[in-house]
Amino acid sequence: MSDPAYEWAITVAGYPEMTQKNQAFCSVDCDVFNYLFFHTTNAPKNDPAFASFLKQNQGNSFVGSGASIGLGCVTDGIIGYQNDSDALGMTAFTLSDSLSRDILSATVQKPITLRLAKRKYTGGRGAPDCYSHVTEVEHVQP
Repeated sequence: MSDPAYEWAITVAGYPEMTQKNQAFCSVDCDVFNYLFFHTTNAPKNDPAFASFLKQNQGNSFVGSGASIGLGCVTDGIIGYQNDSDALGMTAFTLSDSLSRDILSATVQKPITLRLAKRKYTGGRGAPDCYSHVTEVEHVQP
């Protein structure tokens, strides 16, 4: 059995929170990104692998406080991110207009349910500014 921090898939309800993120390793005239965290409302209770992943990665730039995980950057209302996995290498992903809109319009009172999956990645290195540990994002009807 592989370490759950390397690979998992979970269906979770949650809502977005946008933050401003400065370009990494930059000190003068740096770009600022609109980075999106997805706050899960039920994940740690429902999935020990995801809970282990969150615990092991607290303090990582792409894992937020509590049960939240970074989904990438938002540009013109579209969510885009890069993800690294053993199977695909470093790959750029862009969510569809409708999926981006659905995620961005969710609220604490009206969360969205997503299936999030992380492919196995056993390497380690610095990550790009719009990185996400998540490889796949799908809208699931509750």
